[in-house]
Amino acid sequence: MKHWSSFYPLIIPDVPGCPDPMVNLALVSAAREFCQRSGAWLEWADTFDAPGGTQRFDFDLPSQTELVAAKRATVDGNDVSVLGSASLPPGWDQTGFTFDKRALIHIDFTEFVLYPVPSSGTKVSILMALKPDQTALGVSDAVFTGHSEVIAKGALKRLLSQPNKPYTDLNSAAIANSQFETGVHLAANAVFRQASVVERRVKKWG
Repeated sequence: MKHWSSFYPLIIPDVPGCPDPMVNLALVSAAREFCQRSGAWLEWADTFDAPGGTQRFDFDLPSQTELVAAKRATVDGNDVSVLGSASLPPGWDQTGFTFDKRALIHIDFTEFVLYPVPSSGTKVSILMALKPDQTALGVSDAVFTGHSEVIAKGALKRLLSQPNKPYTDLNSAAIANSQFETGVHLAANAVFRQASVVERRVKKWG
């Protein structure tokens, strides 16, 4: 994981005298927004063996992270549909609602359901989109490598917009905001294209 201090060379020169804790707060906020909107922090959870007789499970999240969404899942190595519970009929889990194929239903940020009920020893893997939580000390190496400049722009727009600071600069804040917005959209589009390629491959070969 890359600590927030790894971002300092991209930020400190533009906000001289800004305390490090304030820079860190801006980075936490910018990174959370970036990851929430782009879905660019992707990690496979450790594969687990499902116990028999149950289908409701907890998401196993890395420390200092929150779940944005479950993006992909495999059961015994085969891709399954990933559905949000909000897209299903009310009371679907109590009315005997059935699916025409295996699925992972994303209930909320802590739980999911597998359909049908998996047998004991079924191997489940989930690709998760994450964001740092409010107490996080940094982001993954991959997020830093691919998106550090964008997140830094998001932090700068916050810091430069603060009133009555030696570094307050609303024009520069607006420029940083525009660069941040562009970076978010580019990252989100890249994630969408990647997911589309996977979906087409699954449909073709599955």
